[in-house]
Amino acid sequence: MHNPDITFIAAAWLGSSLLMLPLLAFTARFGLVPLVDAFAELRAAGRDRRADAALERRLATLELRLAEVSAARPAQPRPRHTAGATLGHPAH
Repeated sequence: MHNPDITFIAAAWLGSSLLMLPLLAFTARFGLVPLVDAFAELRAAGRDRRADAALERRLATLELRLAEVSAARPAQPRPRHTAGATLGHPAH
């Protein structure tokens, strides 16, 4: 049984590594960067949707509270108009 020379194995491994590094760099640049950008946009969109849902919930609560306050407040009489105010002149 013949043992392979360790120097030949190391040289072949280093040579193939030198050829593979630029290929991996191009793959990362043109393949992985757009994927990472897409995932970042999805996460940002998810956060916006959660913020929109929270805002909708808060607005609904405020609308209910405004309706409660409006219902509890007694009706105010309408102000009386003077003859001058109806013609566009300020009332004195």
